[in-house]
Amino acid sequence: MAANWDLIDGEQKQERGKALHHRRKMMNIELAAIGGKYDKLVERLQANYGIAKEEAQRQVDDFKNIVEQLKKSITA
Repeated sequence: MAANWDLIDGEQKQERGKALHHRRKMMNIELAAIGGKYDKLVERLQANYGIAKEEAQRQVDDFKNIVEQLKKSITA
């Protein structure tokens, strides 16, 4: 019986991996379409996740700050 659960668990992990790969691919396409435009990214977050404009702006700003910190740490 344990072998059946292992099989189900393995199949579930494969499907989750496929879904994540597809989502990453879609994110890359969306980001390319946005073309680095702040307002478009905020709008896309609002539309995709149903969040308020202020929350979307905060998330974009937080992400931008993280990227900037990573760049600084790499060049230091």
